[in-house]
Amino acid sequence: MAGEPESLSTDEPLDRRVERHGYDRLLMLSDGVFAIAITLLALELRPPAGWRGGFAELFAKASNAWAGYLIGFMIVSAFWAVHRRVFARLVRADGGAIALSLVLLCLVAASPAVARLMAEHGPRQTLPIYAALIVAMGIVHTLLWLYAMARPAMLHPDLTRRQSIAFALELALPAAGFGLLLIGWSEGANAFSPAALLTVVAIVAAGRRLLRRT
Repeated sequence: MAGEPESLSTDEPLDRRVERHGYDRLLMLSDGVFAIAITLLALELRPPAGWRGGFAELFAKASNAWAGYLIGFMIVSAFWAVHRRVFARLVRADGGAIALSLVLLCLVAASPAVARLMAEHGPRQTLPIYAALIVAMGIVHTLLWLYAMARPAMLHPDLTRRQSIAFALELALPAAGFGLLLIGWSEGANAFSPAALLTVVAIVAAGRRLLRRT
């Protein structure tokens, strides 16, 4: 059903045109929200008060803002890439898929607000919020794919059942990994230390690579 966005072809039946039009507009809206969220992340990169010039002083006084921007940029970029891969495997989007996509875009649009929290309060207090955002976005992406699996007409016909299941597991990995960090943090563990974060990122990356090969 996916085709050239906003095609003016009159050769297709009306129901097919309406369905394709909804699919195309959803992708346009999604790309727009991702692009705006990434752009708004940079608004917190302001010269610190009393800055007299020089990179060392700039990064020292504005390190929290830069950390919030870079982490937010990586999260939004990663989920845009995942979103692209999800919709590359879909051929249409019904009302349920649109509703789940809007929930996802709601979470994406919140990322600049989390970056501002980090700029004002630092990584120690804000990293759990970023982790919660990753978990929520990962859950919604997984639910969107499971919803599509339950409606095979939404999936590309070349997809096998095994490929669909492997892709669902791949989508769930970030939510599972960062969810464990949040559980450890709630129990008082130092879950957001650099070592713990790098371990989770490495495990998620390795798991996704393995599932793609599968």
